[in-house]
Parts: sequence; structure tokens; C-alpha cells
Amino acid sequence: MTDDASGLHVLLAEGATDDFVELRVLAYHVAATLGLTDSARYDSTIEARIRAATLEIVLEALREGFAKVVTFDDVTGALTEWDLDGDSVVRVIDEKWRALGRPLRLYEVACIRLTDRGRRIGLALAAAPTPAPQVPS
Repeated sequence: MTDDASGLHVLLAEGATDDFVELRVLAYHVAATLGLTDSARYDSTIEARIRAATLEIVLEALREGFAKVVTFDDVTGALTEWDLDGDSVVRVIDEKWRALGRPLRLYEVACIRLTDRGRRIGLALAAAPTPAPQVPS
């Protein structure tokens, strides 16, 4: 991805005010950042680029202690934390996502839940003022 910090920023800011961030939300942000949201051009190569960049962000968040990966049960509302190290989590997500052979849907594969540390950083990022757009002269 051209700007991993941007993807991590989105994950932290989104997760700071929600119980979790769906993997598909992060993947959509990655696709938009890479300019890969045109469904007419969508193919397995584009999906692979989106998946790889998304998994880089997830792995960084796990390694930095910002997040945990969970499964969300949309019937009971229960969150189940995965008891795996970061590399194993990413490997499992990658395998499950590849097996789908298509973009993620609601609550598929995994969700990301911020740790207390990740939430504190995310709240600070979300509260930071965004720079005003530059007006051409």
C-alpha cells in the first residue's frame, strides 16, 4: 500500500469509538487508497493486492499491541478473541479470505478489536484537527 500509516490511522480512529472494525471496512479503505474500487476492473489480481495490503495493516496493529482479532457472532452478538500470535492470525485470515474467492461480506473471516492502548491512540487521532484543504491561488 502506498501509505500504511493511513490504513493504520483509519483502523485506530474507527475502532476507538466502536466495539470492533470489520475487516471488510479496512479492506475497502485500502482499495480506495490504492484506487482499486472500480468494480468493472475487479479481478483476482486486484483482490490479492487489497488482501495483501490489508493484512500488512492488521499485522502491524497486532505487533504494536494496538489490536486483537476477533470473530463476531451476528446472532448472539458475542465476540470471540483469537488465541494466536500475529503471524498465525494473518496466515489464517489470508487462507480464509482466499478460500472465499471474492471480496469480504458483513462479518466474514474476522473483525479487529482495539486494545486499551490502541483505543487511546485512536481517540487521540480521531480528535486531532484535520488540516484545512489548500485553496489554489
